[in-house]
Order: sequence, then C-alpha cells, then structure tokens
Amino acid sequence: MEKQARRSITIKFDGEQIKYTGDVELKKTVVGTSYVTMDGEVVWSQRVRNGVTEAVTFELEGFSFDGVDEV
Repeated sequence: MEKQARRSITIKFDGEQIKYTGDVELKKTVVGTSYVTMDGEVVWSQRVRNGVTEAVTFELEGFSFDGVDEV
C-alpha cells in the first residue's frame, strides 16, 4: 500500500489564517463557494453575506493539481 503524501490547506480570509494538515480536501459547490473536509467531515466553509461570497485565498501543499472536487 502506497503512503499518501502529507497534504495541507492554509486558508486566509477576513484577516484570519487557518491551516489544516492531514487527510484534507478542498471542495467547491456548484454555486461557487468552497469548503474543506478533514477525515470526511466539514471543518471549514466559505461564508456568503447578503449574497456576496467571502473573499478567500487558499494555499495548497502536497496536492496534485488535477483540481478541486466540485459537488
């Protein structure tokens, strides 16, 4: 069994920074918002206020760039 590379996602938004490391995935909904899962559970989701999606920057480490899963 091949060991999976260690992955991490750093999220910067609204003056804050959060980093998740381990079995993390970045997913995007059909309406364009993003969320992060860790071990199959949602640990962070992008907010929408008054119809405006929150500005977010993602730094991905250890991911292949065949993309973000859309759900």
